Amino acid sequence: MGLRPMLNGLMSFLNDKTEKDFDKVLYLNNLFTYEAEFHFIVNGELQSESVITGLSKPYNSKLYADPMYPIKVHFPAKSNVDVYMKVRNPMSTTNTPLFLMSYAKAAELKDIRMSISFFWAGILTLSLTLSLFLYISIRQKIFLNYLFLAAGTFMFCSANLGVMLLILDSDPNQFSLDCYQIGAALILIFMPRFLNGIVPIAKINLLAWRVVEVIGYMGLTIAVLYVFPFFKFNFFFTTLVANSLTGFTAMIFFYLLVVLSIAAYRRSPRAVSLFLVYLVYLGIAFGAVLLPLFGSDNNG
Repeated sequence: MGLRPMLNGLMSFLNDKTEKDFDKVLYLNNLFTYEAEFHFIVNGELQSESVITGLSKPYNSKLYADPMYPIKVHFPAKSNVDVYMKVRNPMSTTNTPLFLMSYAKAAELKDIRMSISFFWAGILTLSLTLSLFLYISIRQKIFLNYLFLAAGTFMFCSANLGVMLLILDSDPNQFSLDCYQIGAALILIFMPRFLNGIVPIAKINLLAWRVVEVIGYMGLTIAVLYVFPFFKFNFFFTTLVANSLTGFTAMIFFYLLVVLSIAAYRRSPRAVSLFLVYLVYLGIAFGAVLLPLFGSDNNG
């Protein structure tokens, strides 16, 4: 049996040559899917109704409480099964990875996701508490910048890992996407400000720093517009917001990489160590964003 990589709206073929029938799970590994429609055709005949899933799908219509979308598929003995999938996913412009696995593997994947979710929730809560305490105690702007950066990271990660969908039975108002977009915008604005508090990177090129500030405000503007239902429930505007924030973030992260490398080359205080830490952060961040788009996500 094999499962070909599946692009949005295309078809995958699954061939079963075993003597006995069995069940498997199709695992749609992307939280922000507006709607995914599946049709299962066994030996040329439609064997099941289309299965619809998405942000508004309640848990009682899934296999179990999981922020992703496990879907049960039955394979009769010696059969050829075609799976037709149509996906509306504004957050991924390349593909939506789909995996075929056993119940045991799907349950293991669920447990891993839960562990990751609660681990990062604890770390980010500690970061928020610590930065708030330091700002109140010391009254230095760098801790305020870190407070907003940590808040943005908390919102972005909790939405991306599906933490809120563990609390809410469903998300018909797409509150998860609100947190995702606003969290991304806060990171866009306060990441440069926080790093500038450690190493004065704004002094390397003041004009470029002003451009960074403008890009941050542009990202925040479109993220705030997205909160309003007129824009939120427009599929094309959601795609525009996601692609714009991704582009803005890539531009600013690249700028920070360049100026930190210049500061490290000039042996500015703390610049070398910050540059090395930033390289690690950048690798993890872009790996987490890019690898799932190519079906290479491994619960990272």
